[in-house]
Amino acid sequence: MERDRLIAGLEIDDAEAERMIERAARAVVRAKMDLPAAVALEVVRPLVFLGGQMLTVLVPFLYPLFGKERVDRFTALAGDRRWVRRLAERIE
Repeated sequence: MERDRLIAGLEIDDAEAERMIERAARAVVRAKMDLPAAVALEVVRPLVFLGGQMLTVLVPFLYPLFGKERVDRFTALAGDRRWVRRLAERIE
């Protein structure tokens, strides 16, 4: 069931989150970094929330490179364990 939810002040529906995960997983596999990425995601999973919070420190530097909306949406997903687990599954 698709539902809108508020993540870090942003409304992100499940379909949009799945699209973002799919794009990220394809990019990782295309770069042949699937094994290191899968291992890294498994190792950091318990610290995902803290990592998401720490990522907000880098936001001002990432905005000019990737755009505000894109960075905000990625940051919102990066702090959610459920989506990190889903990304690891898609990469595998």
